[in-house]
Amino acid sequence: MHVIVGDFDCLEEEEKKLIRYLLDKGANVNARDSFGKTPLHNSHDKEVTQILLDAGANLFIKDHYGMTAR
Repeated sequence: MHVIVGDFDCLEEEEKKLIRYLLDKGANVNARDSFGKTPLHNSHDKEVTQILLDAGANLFIKDHYGMTAR
């Protein structure tokens, strides 16, 4: 999910479909990458952000730099 939400070249509708698919298959919406970031940290689209929040993404998880997605 981290790659999809951070990919500015990905078409928005395709991005949303992929995110929903991964979530439907049980992807962890709060999974962290090697920098401690969750998909919410990397999200650049309002609708994708809302999809992640609706799926239970936590706004207050801190990355390795102490930053939250908020």
